[in-house]
Amino acid sequence: GGHWSQLQAARVALADHDPGSPSPARARVHAAWATALVRAERPREAVAEADRAPAAATRSGEQEALRHALTDKATALCERAWYENDPELRATGLALFTEAERASERAGDLVTLGRVLNNSLRARMADRPAAEQWAIWESTRQRATRLGIYPSLGKIVRQGVDLAYSTGRWLPGWRAVTARLPEETEPVERVVLAAKAALLALEAGRLDEALRLAERSTVEATGMDQFWAVLY
Repeated sequence: GGHWSQLQAARVALADHDPGSPSPARARVHAAWATALVRAERPREAVAEADRAPAAATRSGEQEALRHALTDKATALCERAWYENDPELRATGLALFTEAERASERAGDLVTLGRVLNNSLRARMADRPAAEQWAIWESTRQRATRLGIYPSLGKIVRQGVDLAYSTGRWLPGWRAVTARLPEETEPVERVVLAAKAALLALEAGRLDEALRLAERSTVEATGMDQFWAVLY
């Protein structure tokens, strides 16, 4: 709730003090709205908001906001492609991811690069054989590790657990998530990783571990307002 109110306050401030000009502040606000809409799983609105950022970013020289907007638009398009089973949307999203990735590498922007690597992963694995999906996932995890993009590793590992379920290979998912859990510093990721690890333990018949992990996840989720973390 606080996030949305601050974004709205920023929009009001722009209307009062920066009406219509393609300023760096305007580009950053549009990019921030797009990110929030992606996280709220409102992809059509996210695409529309992300489209407003590039013009302001390009004309004002705010390249960081441009990289964020490209990433958000690509993410939203790939999410729509997933739900609507639209390969053309996915191809468009992946092309934007490639553009955002190259721009982030040139700028040394590891934060945005980490988002690109994680957010593009499901789309890059879509419709591929299981062995290729695991190869894509493993190379992505290794690259994030090599570059030191540690904030994204939990999210990438989380997708590895999903891959373990969808391909029936629970052991690689179990190894990845149990290795990552002690190192994870982001509270929401700890909740989700523990919950997913509990489900993997349940699948393996490790009931004591499943119960311990489920209880840990439930306790750490207390008071969180991220609906998806509480859902897990």
